[in-house]
Amino acid sequence: MDVPAGGWYGSATRTAVANFQRRVGLPRTGTVTVNTWRSLFYAASHGLLHGGAGRSSTFQARVLKEAAKLKGTPYRYGGTTTRGLDCSGYTGLVFKRAGKKLPRTSRQQYSATKHLTRKSAKPGDLVFFKSGGGGVYHVGIYAGNNMLWHASKPGRPVAKAKIWSSNVAFGRA
Repeated sequence: MDVPAGGWYGSATRTAVANFQRRVGLPRTGTVTVNTWRSLFYAASHGLLHGGAGRSSTFQARVLKEAAKLKGTPYRYGGTTTRGLDCSGYTGLVFKRAGKKLPRTSRQQYSATKHLTRKSAKPGDLVFFKSGGGGVYHVGIYAGNNMLWHASKPGRPVAKAKIWSSNVAFGRA
């Protein structure tokens, strides 16, 4: 959290904890609660704390938290609400809840992101599936370890799954 270790819990630590809590959507108390520890552990164990809880890493932690909350939501072509979601409706809703607006379609979302190599992709980034001609046909949220959160097709609710194709691209909103 970019606060030097001093051996005591003073106002700088309290402020850093409160700021972290705000960024990950917890009640802002400045006190390290059980949920604060869980969020810190989750962010650290998923490589989301890079020398401190910066804006990008805490945003990606919020994305993953929101992605998991929608597990089990039914698939619905054109859906953008919890009554039913398609792939880009799902990513759009997750990112909206985490604090960023994405365009509506997977192609538009791809165009709106900073493109990344697979090696530089972090959990919370977007993963795009490309056709043989290079067009984007599907999007999900990278969960790390070759996994993603996505709304795949009718009859299958939002779930975490393995990335099944090597023809993918990654993007950061």
